[in-house]
Amino acid sequence: MKDAISSLYAHIILFFQQAVKWYNMGPAGRAISAIFKPYELGYKDTVEYIKICLETVNNIVDAAAGAEIRDINIIIQLQSQKVHEMQVQLKEMQMKIDGRINEVLQVVTILGHKTLTENVQLDVRDMKPRICDIQFSHIMDILTPKSSPEDLLRKS
Repeated sequence: MKDAISSLYAHIILFFQQAVKWYNMGPAGRAISAIFKPYELGYKDTVEYIKICLETVNNIVDAAAGAEIRDINIIIQLQSQKVHEMQVQLKEMQMKIDGRINEVLQVVTILGHKTLTENVQLDVRDMKPRICDIQFSHIMDILTPKSSPEDLLRKS
């Protein structure tokens, strides 16, 4: 690349030197130079070398750009692969976390039901003597005559 650019600059400087020589001539010298040393003889070769050097530099730049694009493509593919692997790992971790959450919820639910059952049993135990008292009083009410036998005898 450096050699191609150096060659390009050398030919451009050579062209400018030739142009300065031509420009420093007087009008008569330029007219004579145009007749005896026309463009095709004096400047065409230098301009052609400049075009060739410029084409070489452009080809080198295009090749370097292509190599750079390939390198960037490889880097992007590697990064894409890493991102995919991280997504897979993240999905696995999410599944593990979901499983653990379900286990914890099951334990909490079981403990909640057990606590609720124990509370119901305690409430039933507390209510049992009261229910017995209520039932006993109802039985006594049913068995007790509406009027006492003594009252019935007095009325008669």
